[in-house]
Amino acid sequence: MDPERAKYLSRIASQPEAKQKTRRYFEKPTPWGRELSVSEVIMNQGETPMKRLLVFATVVVVAVTASGLLLAQSNPFVGRWKLNLAKSKDTGAFPKEETLTVQLVGEQRQVTINGTGADGSPISFKYEVPDKGGAGKVLAGGPYDAVSGKRIDDNTREVSYMKGGKEVLQLRTAVSKDGNTMRLTVEGTDAQGKPFSGVAVFEKQ
Repeated sequence: MDPERAKYLSRIASQPEAKQKTRRYFEKPTPWGRELSVSEVIMNQGETPMKRLLVFATVVVVAVTASGLLLAQSNPFVGRWKLNLAKSKDTGAFPKEETLTVQLVGEQRQVTINGTGADGSPISFKYEVPDKGGAGKVLAGGPYDAVSGKRIDDNTREVSYMKGGKEVLQLRTAVSKDGNTMRLTVEGTDAQGKPFSGVAVFEKQ
């Protein structure tokens, strides 16, 4: 950089920060054709296009992450839920114990189910469906090969589980206004083809 230009930039940039925020520094016409603002001086002192690009990318990432966190916090289904058998009503088909973990991954509502079945067998199932409704997919475990969801309102969803192209289980899930209780109205057929129904009550942990 030309020594005179460097000296000029250094002299302006050294002014108190408070003054830099409240005024532009104008000197007599410079040898480079025009006067410089403080923002231009700061930009010219060590900030490269690559640095500006990295700063912009960081701001975008932070903004997207923050909006995602706010969206998750405002979604009443997100969280860890534990089955309360004492408050549930069923025909004997519910598991001995079960925990649901619900999280938002992008626009997908991802559900992880763990527990112990009525016969003592372990339960491990993971799937995801669009939070706005539509076809989802089974991610791991479980007796089903397809899943789909439907959004009824902010606090109510429906989920259908299929096996071999046939619906075998349907859930209507509703979260209370205080966000602490989730009721699952269940209708389906068991492994022997017998119909069952009930209401499972989950409490937020």
